This record gives sequence, C-alpha cells and structure tokens, in this order.
Amino acid sequence: MKKYFTHFTVFCSLLFGSFLSVEAQQLSDDQLKVFQTSDLSKYNFDIEKKSKSLVKSQDLLEKDVAFKVYADALLRISSMINAGDFYINDEITSYLEGMIQKIDPDNNPESGIYRVLLSRSSIPNAFCTVDGTVIVNIGLIGLMENESQLAGVLAHEISHFKKSHSLKQVKASIEDSKSGRRSYSSLYLSMKYSRDSEYEADAAGLNLIAASPFDAYEYSKALELVTGKNSDSTEIDLLQFFKSDVFKLDTSIISAKEVKRLLKKSAKKEERTLLSGNDEMFESHPEGQKRQLAAGEILSSISYVKPTIAANDADFKRFQRLARFEMVKNDYYRADYLQGLHNALRLSDLYPTNAFAKNMIVSNLYWLCNLKSAGVIDDLLDETEIRNIKSMAQLKLIFQETPNDELGKFLFTYLKKLWEADNSNETVLYYLASAADIHLGKETAKIHYKNYSSKFPSGIYITSVNEKLQ
Repeated sequence: MKKYFTHFTVFCSLLFGSFLSVEAQQLSDDQLKVFQTSDLSKYNFDIEKKSKSLVKSQDLLEKDVAFKVYADALLRISSMINAGDFYINDEITSYLEGMIQKIDPDNNPESGIYRVLLSRSSIPNAFCTVDGTVIVNIGLIGLMENESQLAGVLAHEISHFKKSHSLKQVKASIEDSKSGRRSYSSLYLSMKYSRDSEYEADAAGLNLIAASPFDAYEYSKALELVTGKNSDSTEIDLLQFFKSDVFKLDTSIISAKEVKRLLKKSAKKEERTLLSGNDEMFESHPEGQKRQLAAGEILSSISYVKPTIAANDADFKRFQRLARFEMVKNDYYRADYLQGLHNALRLSDLYPTNAFAKNMIVSNLYWLCNLKSAGVIDDLLDETEIRNIKSMAQLKLIFQETPNDELGKFLFTYLKKLWEADNSNETVLYYLASAADIHLGKETAKIHYKNYSSKFPSGIYITSVNEKLQ
C-alpha cells in the first residue's frame, strides 16, 4: 500500500480507533482471545542457526544455495512478524496447530515440522513456506463453511512442503541457463508451482485427509470457494444498500458488461488465485474445475469412505465468526475501506442485529466518500483486490464513477435515516455531523455536533466534537 495510505491508516487509528475498542467491549463473545505467555520461541528465532539446521534436513540443493533460500524466507517471515502482520499467541493459531496435528500425525508436537502463523489479511488464502511455516490468512477462516474444508486447504499446503516443491523449483530455476544471473532470493520469490506440482499436492493432501477425522469430499467445495467459482457466500446486494428516495444510483455504471470488464482487468492485474500464496511467495494454481474433477478421481481410486461420525464444527463456527469480525477490524485499521465496506456489509447480512457491523459500514462508507471528495481515492481503488467477486467490482465502479456530490448526498441521507431509526448510536451521529461538515457546510454540521455534545457529553468522539464547535 502506498505511503499515503500508510500514514492515513495511522491517523485514522489514532483519531477514530477508540470506537472500535468500545464496540469490542460490548461484543465480548466476538473477541479473539490472546493467551498470556512468555514463550515466543516460535515467533523469535536465530535466523542463521535455524537456516543451518534446515540445510542439514535437505539434499536437493548445494549447502550454500539452500542456506540462502532458507535465510531469505525466514528473514521475510521475521520482518512480517515484527511489522505486526500476524496474531501472536491467539486461540485460532492454537486451533490450527491442533488441526495440522490431526492431518499429519507424524508431526512431532514438541519439535514439530510445522510452525503456524495466523495472518491479519482478509484475503482468503493459505500457504506453506520453504521452512515449513504454515501461514493462514484470517480471511480464509472467514470464508470456509466447515472444518473439513479448512483441513483440506491446510493439507494441500503442507503437502507442497512434504513434497519439497519449493526446493525443487529453486533447483530447476538454477539449472535453467536463462536464470543464471538471478539471485536465489528473486528465484524463490518469483517462481510459480508447476501444474504437476499442484496436482501432486492435491493428491498428497487428499490422502492425508482421507486418513484423518475430516471429510475429504469437502476439499472440492473448498476449491470452489477459494477460486471464486461459486461466490454466492461473499456476494452482497448493493442495489438494495444504495436504494434511497434522495439518491438514485446510476445502474449503467455497474452494468453486466462493465462488471465483466473490470473483473477481467483485475484478474490480469492480480494474476493469482486463492490457495496460491501471498506476498508473491507463490502464484497461480490450475483451473479449479479441473482440480475438482481430479480430486473426485483420486478419492474414487482409493475407495474413500467419508467418516461416519460427523465432525464437531462448534469450535470452527465460533472461530469462523471471530474471523469475520477480525477481517472487518483489520480492513479498517489498514485503510482498506472498499474491502472494509464490502466485508462490513456482508457481516451485517450475516448478523443483522449486530451494532459493530452497522458502525463499521458507517465508518468505511464515510472514509470512502471523504477520500472521493478529496480527490485521492484512485490509489486505494487501484490497490484493492476484486478477487472475482461481482459485488466487489460493482462497489469499485460505484466509487469510481459516481460524482462527489451524489455520493455525499447518499452518505448524509443514509446516516440521517440510521440516526432517526436509532438515536442512541453516537457513532452514527458523529459521522452524520462529519458528513454534513463536508457536504452541507459548517453551519449545518454544527447543528449535529451540538446535538452530539448535548446527548453524549462524555462520548468517545467528544474531544473532536468540542474542537469542531470552537
């Protein structure tokens, strides 16, 4: 994300982040628990020592080459940890570690092969790095429908590691005369798994799942979800959301033709699908439908019979809900307002009475309109991944093509309607005043700021409101 949005995120977090913590206190059941422990060994380690140890465990690469590959991967992971990209000592990570132990019982829990890191990214994705670090994005947990689907994804990713696909790719690249002058680091970071490697990881992963308590048939549905071939679970009805007596959405800007054009353009730009890695460490996978057919053939060939005892998805369902709330929080803190609005609208559809979801719609909508009004929204829109989701493409087109005044009109009337329906929500009133400040002038805004000051004299935005009233 560009420097502007990095600074903007910090500004927003400091200025408006307090309401998130207040809402969090009201939603204790939706807060991700962090275990208080001093054991940070899986997060902090000696990169040189760890790399040398890993070199001894492989025989595909020359020692100096292997050391550079491992050290580079570990350095990147360490940098991401220090940047706050991962959750630390949280309950979902612990849950994922338990799942991997069930998937691959050969993994020694005391000195395990795998290390699990839960990323704050809302992009539904997972991957296993060359050293055996399994990175799972919070967005993947929010997308999956059951535990077996998640298990299938994890099995696929650790199978890449068990089959040494990363090391084999590095070796092949080094042997390629065209790549002779490239650094080992750039070779590792730019490579794509071959089609054969992907199918091999699917097959190996399915065999792992077939011997586990999870339902291997669910892997096909997981592929369908993560490749966006069936995006029903992530689509939202934007026409209903933007329906207003005052604001009339120009539906021509989100016509089927325009949406298709944008989806095609975004696919070329992103050039990676889910289950394909993150941060350019891994790239695209073969077409999902072919992999689904292959998965069916593999399970048939081993005469697989699904478990007779249904999995207990109670823990998964709770973590799925937690993940969906975390996704919205993380989007907002990172100033990913378009994705944040989309995820908040979806959250509200899933949990219609939830106040946090409503307030996150309000805050993300406000900042999108604010950036549009300031003429600096293009960078954010360009960097937002559409991920083959039609309603994400529609949302992007709306904020690209709708005039500032029209968006301002919608924002104000939408907030006013919310306030009239519930005059106890101080977040809605504060943003109503802020929207008036931008689109209707300071005198109109003062009416609402004064109302806030009177109604919420100790409110979470009172300092900002008092400054506006001076």
